Amino acid sequence: TSISWRVAGKSRALLQAALVDRFMKYDETSRLKVQDSDLVMAVTRDTTLLVSGGYMTVTKFAAELGKVALMMMYQLIAPLIFGKPYYRSTVICCILPTVLLPTVLVGFLIIRRQVTRLLSKQHDMQNRVVDA
Repeated sequence: TSISWRVAGKSRALLQAALVDRFMKYDETSRLKVQDSDLVMAVTRDTTLLVSGGYMTVTKFAAELGKVALMMMYQLIAPLIFGKPYYRSTVICCILPTVLLPTVLVGFLIIRRQVTRLLSKQHDMQNRVVDA
């Protein structure tokens, strides 16, 4: 957990520094086109959301996916290695969840679509409040 906090913190700091650095490299006319509130929100809120909801989530997902793949390989290869009989139920118990879980998750995302839209509207309203 402490490692993930360091990775997230360093990623966020790197992203924030890169945003400010990129903004400072704009010429004067381009900088005047960017509202101060947009820069503040990008550096404070959006980088945190991007790192925690994007980068760290993908990292955790890849780690968990690797664990699932190793468990499936073990279930399928173990009978051959240890000289045990190979049961069809092993394949069903190993493959079925792999197919069923993504199907259930897609259904969940379809149901949650309205909540996602509402959160996006809230995000846009926050931007308008800061711009005002």
